[in-house]
Amino acid sequence: MLPAFDTIYHEYKSKIYLYCRRQLEKEDAEDATAEAFFALWKNKKKLISNEHVKNFLYLVARQKVSALNKENKRKAVFFVGDALSDIADEEIAIKENEQLEDLLVQMLLCKADMLPTQCREAFTYYLANKSAAETSAMMGISVKAVYFHWAAAKERIRASLHNNEVLPEEAPSKLRLSI
Repeated sequence: MLPAFDTIYHEYKSKIYLYCRRQLEKEDAEDATAEAFFALWKNKKKLISNEHVKNFLYLVARQKVSALNKENKRKAVFFVGDALSDIADEEIAIKENEQLEDLLVQMLLCKADMLPTQCREAFTYYLANKSAAETSAMMGISVKAVYFHWAAAKERIRASLHNNEVLPEEAPSKLRLSI
């Protein structure tokens, strides 16, 4: 008959755990060890000698280690797949945002073409992130006049967009939409 379970447990617990721990993370090694002893408990009537017990524990531990390694690889593949998918989605979103920004800038430039000459020139500098002082020096007008042209350009473009005016025919085809 099988010696007392406590005796077997104390004799083999650390050996089975170390066997599992060499191949698994701490939590998985603990699970594999526990499962080996649970299987031993379920099959205690079938095992006769101490040698059978030792072989049985290592066999169950090896099977559990193998199963957990396969499961962890599968999880890693899914994790990597999810991560790659997320990265691809982010890259697509970034490209779409960049394309949208380019489209909006082109649309603003097309709307700016309908502005009077000085107003259009001041607004173009505004879109290029030039300061009022830089714009005034380049255009040869006062800073106050630059602010006036910027405000007028914004107001006219806003009104144009608000009134859903169609872009001029010479605008690129993807910009010729009702806004």
